[in-house]
Amino acid sequence: MAKCFIHGHSLKDLNGKQACLKIYRDKDSQELSINFDNSLGAFRDECRRIQACVFSSADAYDHEPKATMYITDSKDLANIIHDFVNGFDF
Repeated sequence: MAKCFIHGHSLKDLNGKQACLKIYRDKDSQELSINFDNSLGAFRDECRRIQACVFSSADAYDHEPKATMYITDSKDLANIIHDFVNGFDF
């Protein structure tokens, strides 16, 4: 099971990208943060516009992500969320 929400107060800013979706697992403190880059420069590299980062804990705001993946289509998005919720260790 996982908690999923959109919250503007504590969004992580990673190199100009802000998290729009956060998912937390019930079994541990890891966080999946899905970031969208809507800057004009991002449209030249469509494959890097949507970034998924896994953090070791929700309090890891000053730390580097444990894993970073790029989402290119809805199948990637669904697979990343599915794997994270089901306990896959990135």
